[in-house]
Amino acid sequence: MPTRSARTTWTGGLQDGTGTVELVSSGIASYEVSFPRRAAEDAGGVTSPEELIAAAHSACFAMQFSAMLGSPSRSARRSPSARTRRAASGSPASS
Repeated sequence: MPTRSARTTWTGGLQDGTGTVELVSSGIASYEVSFPRRAAEDAGGVTSPEELIAAAHSACFAMQFSAMLGSPSRSARRSPSARTRRAASGSPASS
């Protein structure tokens, strides 16, 4: 498998800082990250590491599900998949 990479830049402290996650390999986009928004119920248009992990899990699940169907005659035309990732109890994101 090819190597994929992303880069995060962060400015400021944990509570008052902001950052940007850049998808380097694909060059598709850059996303804002913020600790207060990460821990809030309303993300307000800002992503989080948990959301990015959930997106990766969802994509992998959909690809594997399609592979498990077997032959092209049995492949799904559309296979919606959703994943949720929450910060572990006791981590800074849950306090």
